[in-house]
Amino acid sequence: MLAAIPHRALLSEELTIPLSRCLAGFLATDLVTDLAENGPFTLLAPFDAAFDALPWRFEDLLAGDALIEERFELFEYCVIPGVVLADGPLQSWPTLNGERIRLGQRTVIGVAGAARIVASVRWRGALVHAIDSCVLPGSLVGYRGRRMDS
Repeated sequence: MLAAIPHRALLSEELTIPLSRCLAGFLATDLVTDLAENGPFTLLAPFDAAFDALPWRFEDLLAGDALIEERFELFEYCVIPGVVLADGPLQSWPTLNGERIRLGQRTVIGVAGAARIVASVRWRGALVHAIDSCVLPGSLVGYRGRRMDS
């Protein structure tokens, strides 16, 4: 079910799904500005805890100079141009990073990993699918299962 939420909901506790890390990633890549100006988009927003399974510490991914390319690859892979509902059959969609991702039956299947869509909300012309794990694009497949904590 889709619900309209105010802009500030993604920036505050009004949204009951913990997505602050995902929002921080979109802010760190300046995608929030691009999305606001060039929508509509579908955003795949992993829960905060999903980022713990990534091969990097989240703080290093967000701010580390060594992970700039990885940061952009991951968060651009979470953006699909246009509004894509996920209740129908699995279909392939292009993402902002140029790779494709499959959505359907309340499921997201990436090149590496799959996630369940737990909630979907409309937000300023975008559709946000809150997902229970991170999915990686093909460009980051080599990192899967390898933790790189500093």
